[in-house]
Amino acid sequence: MIQEANLLGRRGHIQRRTPKLKHTMQLVSYAASVVAGVFAGNLDHATGSIGFAVSATIGIAAFFLGRNDG
Repeated sequence: MIQEANLLGRRGHIQRRTPKLKHTMQLVSYAASVVAGVFAGNLDHATGSIGFAVSATIGIAAFFLGRNDG
């Protein structure tokens, strides 16, 4: 039974748990894209431009921290 479980694990039938940090970074990425969309409607004001740039930067960083191969 142990050898069969080892074989199943090596073939990829048993998946590891996804870290909570990865889930958190994915949620932050989605939230940052929504906030960037809100700020994109106010790009003619300084707060809209700065908010868009900051939220886009946070979203990109969270995306790369939460992707699958990391």
